[in-house]
Amino acid sequence: MSDLWGMGGANNAIGLDHQDNAAIAMVFKALDDPDFQKLTVEHKNDFELVYNDHIVSVQVKGYMLGLAEMGRLVAKAPEGRSRYVLLADSYGNARSFINVFNTFLENPEDYMEFEDEVCSKLNLERDASDFSKAMLFRFEEFSQLSGEQLALSEISKWAARTNRQCDSVKVMAALKLPFLEKRKVRGTISKKQIIKISDDNRVVPSYAINRDEEDNLGFFVDLDA
Repeated sequence: MSDLWGMGGANNAIGLDHQDNAAIAMVFKALDDPDFQKLTVEHKNDFELVYNDHIVSVQVKGYMLGLAEMGRLVAKAPEGRSRYVLLADSYGNARSFINVFNTFLENPEDYMEFEDEVCSKLNLERDASDFSKAMLFRFEEFSQLSGEQLALSEISKWAARTNRQCDSVKVMAALKLPFLEKRKVRGTISKKQIIKISDDNRVVPSYAINRDEEDNLGFFVDLDA
């Protein structure tokens, strides 16, 4: 986990695997966007989704977050990003604030009053910079227990949308290796690389016929029969 956000994180295999699952889930949501270009790993945060004209900065936490830590993460997030996503295992009592926050974003009114509430709840400095950055945040839950299944689901949905017969489990396993390698050097994985890995791990249909299994009458034998 990146130390540049100041909060560290689970520096172990479970924590890093959870981070990879989150990255895979978000990447396969983004692959259809023609402006999506690449994923950067451990550069200024856990990972970033890089588009032609903007960057989405993502931090992953495999445990429950409260308002105090949410505020620290907002304040320490890298500057100059178009959007920030904070993924937590859960938000506990902070959910009520997040609901109010999301409602305001959908229909902003009483701007000054809301600014006071956000700065107070998240313990932010009352300046335009911190509040403006907070307004670019999205707080979402991504369970560590179900993270792998959520990632597999996004791969499967992308495969269905693009009519690709790829094996979701194999695709996810194949992506973990470049994620590990790029994390060591704070590198990038391009959209083209991700799609190639998916295409290299296609499903072999269970009804595939082997010509060596032709029966005595000249008919092909169903291997599953």
